[in-house]
Amino acid sequence: QGESAQWNTDNNAWFGSLSDINIASGYWLGVVEPDTVQVCGYSFNPDRIYNFQSPGSNLISFPVPWCVPVEDAIPDEIQLYLQNQSNDSFASNFFIGEGQASVLMDYEWIGSLENLCGAKGYWASVSSEVSFIFVTGDQSERDVGQLTRELADSPIEKYPEGFVYPQSSQQSFFIIDEIDRNEDVSLDDSWILSYCNYNLAGARKWSDEMLDIPIMGYNGTPETKGLCEPGDIPQLKLLTANGDLMI
Repeated sequence: QGESAQWNTDNNAWFGSLSDINIASGYWLGVVEPDTVQVCGYSFNPDRIYNFQSPGSNLISFPVPWCVPVEDAIPDEIQLYLQNQSNDSFASNFFIGEGQASVLMDYEWIGSLENLCGAKGYWASVSSEVSFIFVTGDQSERDVGQLTRELADSPIEKYPEGFVYPQSSQQSFFIIDEIDRNEDVSLDDSWILSYCNYNLAGARKWSDEMLDIPIMGYNGTPETKGLCEPGDIPQLKLLTANGDLMI
């Protein structure tokens, strides 16, 4: 968070302000092609205390090698405290993963990010200063192999066929629960698409629950060029099951 490092192929060395990996923090790792990365370091610690010293966003990791539903991972008293401290005019308590979000609204977590998992990083935003330990369950019943299975068994359909957008480290979300439309327009198997500067910036399949519509932003990389930047206003469109694209 606020630091970076890049591999220099000429010198076979890392350079930049990021010199150490903190097990409690989360990181964006950019690669030029699909790859598998092994990390050596300290083991997981389910009793780690997370200190959020001021309102705002923090890039964190989840402290155990398995997945826990968001509503179960946050202690009940902490959820109640954060909701009571929040400003009702905007969602200030949330977790953001790769193209997914979970937002605390009216004492309920909503969004497509259903689980917090080890080996994943998250932007965690809180409405007030707070410290807590994640509720992670019984370690004796879990193992790293189970984490692999849980991650493999819970993929999310990120975009419809023919509508692909890049994952960016700069991302935001619209939260919607209904659409004004003509009665003859069916929402079955439809998608909500977000656009910036006429470029596809995100997508989410329609459901009867509240939706978190991702909006990818420009982060300085060629693949995100033309996506949202500060001051841009995204546009949402409806892609119906028969292929019609409606504003």
